[in-house]
Amino acid sequence: MDKKTNSNSGLIYHVTLSLLCAVLIIALVILGKPVVIPVIFAVLLGIVLRPVEKFFNQKLKIPRVIAILVTVILFMCLITSIVVFTTYELTRFTDDMPELKKNLAVHFHKFQHWASATLGIEYATQQQYITDAQAQAKTTNPATLAQKTVASLSALFSVAIVLPVLLFLVMYYRALFLNFLLKVFGEKNRACLTVIISDTKTTMQGYIAGLFMEMITVMAMQTLAMWIVGIKYFVFIGLITGVLNMIPYIGIMIAGGIGILIAMATGAETNQILFLIVGFAVVQFIDNNILLPKLVGHRVRINAFFSIVGVIAGGLICGVAGMFLAIPMMALAKVILENIDHLKPWGELMGDTMPKTVRWKHIHWPKMD
Repeated sequence: MDKKTNSNSGLIYHVTLSLLCAVLIIALVILGKPVVIPVIFAVLLGIVLRPVEKFFNQKLKIPRVIAILVTVILFMCLITSIVVFTTYELTRFTDDMPELKKNLAVHFHKFQHWASATLGIEYATQQQYITDAQAQAKTTNPATLAQKTVASLSALFSVAIVLPVLLFLVMYYRALFLNFLLKVFGEKNRACLTVIISDTKTTMQGYIAGLFMEMITVMAMQTLAMWIVGIKYFVFIGLITGVLNMIPYIGIMIAGGIGILIAMATGAETNQILFLIVGFAVVQFIDNNILLPKLVGHRVRINAFFSIVGVIAGGLICGVAGMFLAIPMMALAKVILENIDHLKPWGELMGDTMPKTVRWKHIHWPKMD
C-alpha cells in the first residue's frame, strides 16, 4: 500500500512539475515576445547554418569570425531577394486593384442572389449586414490604426536589424553556450545532454532543410499548375502557396482561399476556378504523400493532433511567427522528452508511432444492489 501511495505521489509530482514548467515557459514567451521570438529564430538559424560555417572555416580555411560573417551575409542576401521578389509581385497585384475590386463585386453580387434563392436569406437582409459592418469599420479610430501600423513596421524593422546581429553572436558564442549547459546539468547528466544536443542538431538541420526544399517544390508545382490553367498572377499564387504550406494543415487552406479570391478578382471563368481547386488538391496530395514523408516526415515525427494544436496555440501566443515556430519547437520538446526517463511517455504521446495493441486490465463493474 505504501509503495502504491509513493508511486502515485511521484506521478503527481512529475506531472505537476511538467505542467508548471510548461506554463512558465508560455508565460515567459508571452511577456517577453519582442525579445524571445528573435532569439529563438537566431538559435534555430544558427543550428541550421552551422554546416555552411564549417564549410567556409574548415574546408576553405577561412578564419572563423569571417566564416560566420560570410554565412550571415549570404543568408540575409537570400532573405532579401525573397522579400524583394515578393514585394515586386505584390506591387503588380496592387496596381490592378480597382479592376480586381470590380470583378470581386460582380462575383459577390452573384453570390448574394444565390444565397437569396438557395438559402432563403433575403437580399435586403444581406445588404443590411454589409451596411452595419461598414459602419462599424468606419468607427475605428484612425489614430489607433496608424499607431498599430507604425508599431508593426517598427517591430519588423527592429527584427531585420537585430536578427542578423543575434545570429552572428549565437554562432560565435556557440561553444560558450554548450559549455554552460554541460556545467549546469553536471557530469552525471553529460551523456544524456550530449545525446539531446546531437539529436536536436540533426533534427533541426534536417527539418529546416527539408522544409525549404518542400516549399520550393510546392511553389514550383503550384505556379506551373496555375500557368497551365491560365490564371493571372500565377507566380504570386505559387509564392503564397509555398510559404503558407510551411504551416501544417492550416497554411494550405489559407493559401487555397487566397488563390481562389485572386482568381475571382482577375476575372477567371468558372471552369478555371474549378481547375484551380483541382490543382490545389493535386499539389496537396503529392505534398502529403510524397514530399512531406521523404523530405520532412522522417526528421520530425509529430502526429497530426499535436501538429494542429501546436500551430493554433503558436498563432494565439505569438501570431504568425508562432505558427511557423510551432513545429520546430515541438520537435525540440519531443527530443528532450524522449531522452528523459520519466518524461518519455510524453514524447511518445507526441509521436506518430501507433502501438499495435493496448491491453486493458479487467474492468470490475460496481455491484448493483
